[in-house]
Amino acid sequence: MASSSSSPLFAFPIGNITNHISIKLDSENDLIWRDQFMPLLICNDLLGYVDGSVLPPPRTILDSESQKEILNPKYKDWVKMDQFLLSCLKATLSPSTSAHVLGLQTSKAVWETLETLFQQQSQARLDLLRDRLQNVKKGNSTAEQYLA
Repeated sequence: MASSSSSPLFAFPIGNITNHISIKLDSENDLIWRDQFMPLLICNDLLGYVDGSVLPPPRTILDSESQKEILNPKYKDWVKMDQFLLSCLKATLSPSTSAHVLGLQTSKAVWETLETLFQQQSQARLDLLRDRLQNVKKGNSTAEQYLA
């Protein structure tokens, strides 16, 4: 990633993350949080870091002059951007949600963990609501019988 003033690192400073994400992610607001976070990822060309489509370049390259392996500058830039995004993600999590991603080292790992966690919770809520709806009664009739 180029280090010009138009790079996401400068267009999306970490100090302003709470100006764009008005809530801390918890078990009750994952859809709202995602609705706020996705546009920031897209407009700053960062979505590929969390969805895995922007892969890290090779860690080392062969120096043409010395013929020795050296740290790839593109890898270093990729790590900086990924760690920046990782910080942004973690800055918008509630303490209880942060516990689920503690120790994860990449933005992709955090994103995938959050998706799995909240997909499971959403499915559980959906199942509970479906069960409650099936058990709703109007007088002696089930909701289905009453509506028919």
